[in-house]
Amino acid sequence: MMVRHILLALLLFMAAVPAIAQNICIECKGVGSLPCPSKKCKDTVVFGTKTDFKTDAIWGEACCRGIQKVLCAKCQNPIARAEIENELTMRKSWVDRMRKFDEECGTKFSHVETEQWILHYSIPQWKIGDATLNRVKASYVWAVRLDSVSSLMRAALQQTPPGKCTSFLVATRDEQKRTTLTQQGVGRDAQAFNTYGVPSSGAKFTTRPMPPDMTVDDGFHPHVAHNATHILTQATYGFIQEFPSWLDEGMSHWVELQLFEKATTFCFHELAPGKDPWRQNDWRKNIYSAVAAKKDLAFATILTHDMDKLTVQEKAYTWSYVEFLIATNGPKFPTLFSELKKDKDTKKALQKALGWSTVQFQEEWRKHVLKTYAP
Repeated sequence: MMVRHILLALLLFMAAVPAIAQNICIECKGVGSLPCPSKKCKDTVVFGTKTDFKTDAIWGEACCRGIQKVLCAKCQNPIARAEIENELTMRKSWVDRMRKFDEECGTKFSHVETEQWILHYSIPQWKIGDATLNRVKASYVWAVRLDSVSSLMRAALQQTPPGKCTSFLVATRDEQKRTTLTQQGVGRDAQAFNTYGVPSSGAKFTTRPMPPDMTVDDGFHPHVAHNATHILTQATYGFIQEFPSWLDEGMSHWVELQLFEKATTFCFHELAPGKDPWRQNDWRKNIYSAVAAKKDLAFATILTHDMDKLTVQEKAYTWSYVEFLIATNGPKFPTLFSELKKDKDTKKALQKALGWSTVQFQEEWRKHVLKTYAP
């Protein structure tokens, strides 16, 4: 009797299987969506980097806005429909917000949002090595480059700004004037124009590849990295007016040397007209020679100088001070930095973070230079 019941149960189960199978969509296998048939919405790989960030070039494609799937028309799965429609709505809203910048600035941008940056990029073509990239593909590369700057800063400071900073990389003088006027409140057309603050209240910069040096990648890339660092320096651990120039400028040159092994960016308001031999010299070699000869500049003097008073030689020293602090006191460097954001008094911050006077700082720095900068 028991065997008969088991057999009957098996027969009933097997008879029910086709009925259940009939409810599963043949097209999508029950998931409720199908791969998007379009090729325009696919992520692009540029120089080995997959563009997995927000970009209007992909999110603006109405087929699927880059989610790479469409609703299955046959089964109309309500759960899949809700998920897809919510995602499409969110992406369209982002694209609409970004493209308002085109209207406000009178410029056709490619818009990219990464982990730390929102980039608006209008340069039609850009050459990197032997490759000439169109506006969209070049914007991906510049977005990755901005995030690389953020990664260096995050490693040094153990914190990032509370939000995303903004960069406008534009093609022409007129575009720069319109963009700075509409987005930063003042029309400027010379080199970079930076607006400092935390991301919610500013934290943005606008620049363009100006002749003679910045029309090529080797010149423009360091310039962008330098100014991006200024924005991050001012925005990390909060914003304070008149943040010490020695650390602000030192951070930007530190990032330049980390990425390019030399400093090439000297803004017009930071450098008096004429040639300065420190522009082209080997900073490590020159600073080592000065320290070895006991002719190095005084830290206590340099820390009192505003940005527009720093000579290129003094900028080299600010880089060296930052390099020294990060190399030898890395875990304490964020404390020093954050203390300066509270008070902007270098002497007090040094004492609180490291227990040093400015004289002790100079002595410890000199030891580091003699030990690590020797040819």
